[in-house]
Amino acid sequence: MQVCEIKSWAARLQVRPAGRPRAVSLGGVAYLSHIWTVEAGLRRLVAVVSRKCRLRWCVVDQDQRQAVERSVTGFFQDLGVELVEYGKDRAVIALTLTQKHMNNASNLHGGVTASLLDIAMGLCGTWAPTAEERRVAITLSLNVNFSATAPVGTRVRAVATCRSAGHKVFMASCDLLDENDKLIGFGEGVFKKGAFRKDLP
Repeated sequence: MQVCEIKSWAARLQVRPAGRPRAVSLGGVAYLSHIWTVEAGLRRLVAVVSRKCRLRWCVVDQDQRQAVERSVTGFFQDLGVELVEYGKDRAVIALTLTQKHMNNASNLHGGVTASLLDIAMGLCGTWAPTAEERRVAITLSLNVNFSATAPVGTRVRAVATCRSAGHKVFMASCDLLDENDKLIGFGEGVFKKGAFRKDLP
């Protein structure tokens, strides 16, 4: 549920005197809430939805995103990847291709494509509200398909979505697109949630 959806629900609430319960229906499930003002009603509605439906905001703010980006060490940093979007069940990373990302034919190296898909999918299934709570993803299987080439200077982005998740294992898919949304590559993977990143060297 997005913030705009919560505001939409809040807009339907009527101002009620203090102490009088009001039934709020979300997804066919009724909850009782005391609504005193529209502002108070919105706060209460958010609290109810958060508690009952385990609400999580879909996209973290810029500071949190940068903190997560700094915590993704190793090959992510060496490639020069940027974390563009990071939220529950979705992650978008971007890379401007340079000569070091090319193969011997001066096109995007297949290993770079596979790495971008792998990184984005690992991130989309390990979302956490803060960088300290994020776990690392361990790749169990990875399927990569190459559909087009990309030269130096191309800005590519990997858009990953978590398709199914259990307590420890999740499955994800990812598209690699250029500036014109041309499909460069796509893939699917199975991942295991590992240790907290903060506990690793």
